[in-house]
Amino acid sequence: MATQRRQSSFRRVLSVVGVTIALVLGGSITAWAQTPAERATYLQYTASMTEFLAATGEAPFDWGSDGCTTPNLKDLAKWNQTFANACRRHDFGYTNFGKGGVVEANPLNETVRAGIDGKFRQDMEETCRTMSLSMRLQCLVVASAYYNVVRSVGKYAFYS
Repeated sequence: MATQRRQSSFRRVLSVVGVTIALVLGGSITAWAQTPAERATYLQYTASMTEFLAATGEAPFDWGSDGCTTPNLKDLAKWNQTFANACRRHDFGYTNFGKGGVVEANPLNETVRAGIDGKFRQDMEETCRTMSLSMRLQCLVVASAYYNVVRSVGKYAFYS
């Protein structure tokens, strides 16, 4: 019993020392000591886009993405490229939290899907904020349309 308490205390001290070193060195404490579900949740909802993209390929997640899947219309091509990273994170969410995913949501429900779709909208709007005012307004309209389509028909991809 005393040995277990000493080991437990030692582990706590090591954890505190590790966090302190990471903070002093400016490192990120988010990438280690997490379960796959915690890491996926962080990457999906909290990580900056830069941090999300830097994690691409990280095991055990499915990083497959078909980009922004819209009708093959010339006018949409530039927006598919503009929103490519937002679509990539959205695909990550559906693939890893949806049916059969590495960290399949338990329970698999609309609250989880709505959260992933909401982050998609946020990522697109952040992209729009980097544009000139006239382009920003057009971008926000297109982002809203992409979001509404995903909310309407995305369930087929999420639940299959």
